[in-house]
Amino acid sequence: MSRTISSGIIEQLESNELFPIFLFSFNDGSSTYRYTTLDVPFTTDTAGCSGTYSPRGMTFDSISYSIGNIVDEAVLRLDNVDKVMTSIFVDGTSQDEDADIYVALLTSSGTEVGAVNLFSGQVDSWQLDEDEVRISVSTDFASWAQRSAALHSPSCRWKVFGGTECQYAGAESWCDRTKTRCIALDNAINFGGFPWLPSLENKEIRWGIS
Repeated sequence: MSRTISSGIIEQLESNELFPIFLFSFNDGSSTYRYTTLDVPFTTDTAGCSGTYSPRGMTFDSISYSIGNIVDEAVLRLDNVDKVMTSIFVDGTSQDEDADIYVALLTSSGTEVGAVNLFSGQVDSWQLDEDEVRISVSTDFASWAQRSAALHSPSCRWKVFGGTECQYAGAESWCDRTKTRCIALDNAINFGGFPWLPSLENKEIRWGIS
């Protein structure tokens, strides 16, 4: 996930005259909420994060990037002493909605030089108490890290012959879990295996358009 930093920002960074503030925005499907670590409201016209951000206590547990960006996650905490977060998260539907973290760079006089996107994703989970809400934001790549609860096999995976999944109701009393036997039993429609899997062994699998 590359991030482009303008030459103007780089020049200011080199001069050591920049003051960084963090911006966090997320939505619940109908409203967008914007918060900043600055102690006064902050308005920016920078593309991608334009809008007015309200001051709120904010800390980051982590912002992590794995090799190849397979599983990316940002964890942050927002102050909830005024109970604003309670109404947003308890009454809203923020989970799986878009969220972005930016760092905006200000000069010593308060002029914005620009903003850099640190993290973009969706609200994955949240934990709320009287003092704060802990929010986990994950990218779409996180789905690739999930483990399947089912094991796929070329033979039938139903445990009980004639059971709920198998549904065989004939006179035969045995099955060797092969597709051939299932066809012979006239029950192929309920076969619980993937007979084409062996044909993929040692084959190169391509995703998307080559």
